Amino acid sequence: MSGLHSIPTLDSQPTPAEHRTRRLRRAGWSVLAGYAARAASIAASLASVPLLLSYFGAERYGLWLMLVSVTAALSVIDLGLGHGLQNRVAEARGRDEQHAAGELVSTAVAAMAAWSGVVAVVGVAVSRLAPVGQWLRVTSPQIENEFVGALIVVALTFVFVLPLKVIGAAQSGFQESFFGDLWGIGGSVMIVAAILIVLAVKGDMAVLALAAFLLAQPSSLLGIRHFFKRHPYAQLSWRKVRVRCLPSLFSLGWQFFLLQLAALTVWQTDSIIIATQKGGDAVVPYGVAFRLMGLPLSLLLSIPNALWPAYTEARARGDWEWMRSMYRRTTVVTMLIASLIAVCLFVWGQEFILVWAGPNARGSQWLMGGLCLYLVLGQWSNCNGVILNAISRPREQAFSALFEAALNVALSLYLIRIWGIAGVAWGTALASLLVSCWFLAWSVWRMTERRVAPPWREVVLLSAIPVAGSLLVGMGLIRLLPGEWPGLLRVGVGVTAMAASYGVSAYLFAPEEWRDVFRRFGGLAVNGY
Repeated sequence: MSGLHSIPTLDSQPTPAEHRTRRLRRAGWSVLAGYAARAASIAASLASVPLLLSYFGAERYGLWLMLVSVTAALSVIDLGLGHGLQNRVAEARGRDEQHAAGELVSTAVAAMAAWSGVVAVVGVAVSRLAPVGQWLRVTSPQIENEFVGALIVVALTFVFVLPLKVIGAAQSGFQESFFGDLWGIGGSVMIVAAILIVLAVKGDMAVLALAAFLLAQPSSLLGIRHFFKRHPYAQLSWRKVRVRCLPSLFSLGWQFFLLQLAALTVWQTDSIIIATQKGGDAVVPYGVAFRLMGLPLSLLLSIPNALWPAYTEARARGDWEWMRSMYRRTTVVTMLIASLIAVCLFVWGQEFILVWAGPNARGSQWLMGGLCLYLVLGQWSNCNGVILNAISRPREQAFSALFEAALNVALSLYLIRIWGIAGVAWGTALASLLVSCWFLAWSVWRMTERRVAPPWREVVLLSAIPVAGSLLVGMGLIRLLPGEWPGLLRVGVGVTAMAASYGVSAYLFAPEEWRDVFRRFGGLAVNGY
């Protein structure tokens, strides 16, 4: 931890080269800490799925997944203020304006504290008055009461959660999100503890929602205390609240709000569509497969996301060369990894789900194919979207995302009638392919005035051809490996062989400059071993 505290603060006046080094080092810490936090989250997810599925049963667990979707939905009602604050704080850091950064933080938190009270009142009223049981085709009044109680708990907790989220955004603006991720590991551990406690006392969904919230907060509060201790000038104070800061924050905030709203529609309405069209128990195969796909995707998204505040600071200093170099490298590398993970999940994902969560959670190969395609497309779009967000141009991404969200809902509602729940996955993937994939890449090239160009050629060479080769290897192995082998052993052998095939193909078809990169990192790995 002492290494983390040695990161230079704004009190020093580093050279441009030192700015680049510090920027990259903080981004690296953010990625590593994000991986540690997500590893804890993955472990919590792996443990919670079989526990909750066996305890709640298919219908209750499907509704619990719905509750998770509702919780994610409520997170966008910060009106984009968090992302707006992150950009403005990073810009203030780029100009070395500490006092302005402190005023922005206090003003944003005060505004969100007032807004969160309104959200809580409206959330409780909707939970009590809306006919959620009819909407979700709940089979018994008891289950409906449990779900409504859990919704009320979630609505009330946002009085506390929304202001904390804004403080976390400020921490990201300082390029210190890694501290929040490290403290978040404790939150993941406590969520598992909450599940075990609720199972022991035989609590319902409302009890689980309350226990998970209460046990996760001490870690968050300790992280916030640590952040303000490192940056005293950013500490909250009513004297720092400035009404004149609000237009600056909300000029970006409303654009980020539209973007969050569209992302919510793409990511969270799938389970709602399935529940309303097929019933709550039909959400389980889709929800489990989506969670399995979402775990590696969240790890990959953390790489470009960690560079967001770094890009913003670099732009404030006019360092376009650094931005172009880091964008190109992270896009190619993460797309290479995303394609490998996608093809492995397509071949072996359902077999892993059978071992992990049981036959009731297993879907179809067609379902997994749609989700895997979306994994690759989502990574490409995110790499381009982060650049647009960092240069304070989220408007293009927001409007394209809204159009994609509408297309996603329409395609999902149509295809679910033809292909079942797999149609929802393919509706999401096709909407991304038809809208965001090409439009965001073109917007990056246009909004940066051709200073940053998407690496189309490298991505195609390092992804498409190796995918075809490793797919053939995987499909052959799934038929050749003995059926009496344990499921995890079959998956492990198959994924290892596919990864080796993918790596060889990527090396053979890569441009010479990327072969040098592979050889250099390969040599470092061998020497380290």
